[in-house]
Amino acid sequence: MPLVEALVTKVPVIASDLPVFREIAADVPEYLDPLDGPGWISSVLDYAKPASQKRQSQLARIQHFEAPTWSQHFKAVDDFIEALA
Repeated sequence: MPLVEALVTKVPVIASDLPVFREIAADVPEYLDPLDGPGWISSVLDYAKPASQKRQSQLARIQHFEAPTWSQHFKAVDDFIEALA
């Protein structure tokens, strides 16, 4: 998944504000409404600057990111199935 791959390699992420991304990456990425064209342009231009405050803030948050593991994934699946039973 590109979002996880980017965060694992410590690359800042600007992502659509979707529940699945928040579930995987919590508060690490910069989230934007997928339909906010001007917001996307502004964020990309801001993040392109090495001294960007938002970029630096996310780089600090990335240090605490832990990629989900297959064990965690299948535990969640098992828990979900058990909850349905």
